[in-house]
Amino acid sequence: MRRFAKVCCLFVAVALGSDAVVADELELTSGEVLKGRLIDITSNHVIFEHEVLGQFVVPTGRVRKLTTDEDGVLPLVRLGGDDPDAAAADGEPVEIDLDGEGFFANWEGSISLGFSGTDGDTRTNSVNSQFRARRETDEHRWLINAGYFYGRDGSASTQNEFRSELTKDWLLPESPMFLFAQGNYDFDHFRGWRHRFGAYAGLGYEVIKEDDLELVARIGAGSTYEVRGGRKFTPEALLGASLLRWNITENQRLTGSLTIFPNLEDLGEYRITSGLEWQVLVSEVDGLSVKLGIENQYESDPLPGSRHNNLKYYGAVVFEF
Repeated sequence: MRRFAKVCCLFVAVALGSDAVVADELELTSGEVLKGRLIDITSNHVIFEHEVLGQFVVPTGRVRKLTTDEDGVLPLVRLGGDDPDAAAADGEPVEIDLDGEGFFANWEGSISLGFSGTDGDTRTNSVNSQFRARRETDEHRWLINAGYFYGRDGSASTQNEFRSELTKDWLLPESPMFLFAQGNYDFDHFRGWRHRFGAYAGLGYEVIKEDDLELVARIGAGSTYEVRGGRKFTPEALLGASLLRWNITENQRLTGSLTIFPNLEDLGEYRITSGLEWQVLVSEVDGLSVKLGIENQYESDPLPGSRHNNLKYYGAVVFEF
């Protein structure tokens, strides 16, 4: 974020005494790419004009990259670089990378909150909150997912669960393959195991990596550790696919995952986790969206008192940062 304060626009020059059309491209941290015309840029915001959305203001913290395809019309300077006084030559595209420096820079993420309730013959209420974060460089990719779900029916608790997952990918240069390590922690008051820890490592492959679509596959192995009274280690394989991002339109995005965990001690037993989220952008300036999601955890051999499936569906308001 320190570099955000170093970025500014010098001036807009008129070429040949006529109004030229500039094909500029604004890439947001949420993955959306907008094409239109750059009006102004300061250390705090970018003013951009879009054919459909009109003119709007975006905080620089939500801008990943700004590219101007100029023809002597919009000379921009990147301050703080190797040659801060050198403007781009005419006819050459100019890229202004607004990413920061250090581990805590260049993160994109979201916080969501949803709730529902009834008040009549029965009184029920439920709440869900989730956190997502992602950071990617040429060498590394970090993915953080966490969520909490709670529900009551009258005075009795009917749902109380928390899940979290941290994934680190080591990207290989000029290759769609990568190495990964993953750790997770699940808590469910109503499942037989109550607490479950997991750690895995393996090899991944970027099946599709485009501006509006990212799909990766993973294969690896690890173990889970379940705690409730007794303690149990279970070695497992990991076979998974993750839809990191599919920008269906400029304001709609789909994400999801499917992971199978075969029990390496008994191949007839396995777990499956799956989820899908559809997110619709409400306000580009405020980073406000709404989403609908569904998640399921399946166990082929659940502990006594537990079901095979643990299905959740939810809606929430999302704030992206």
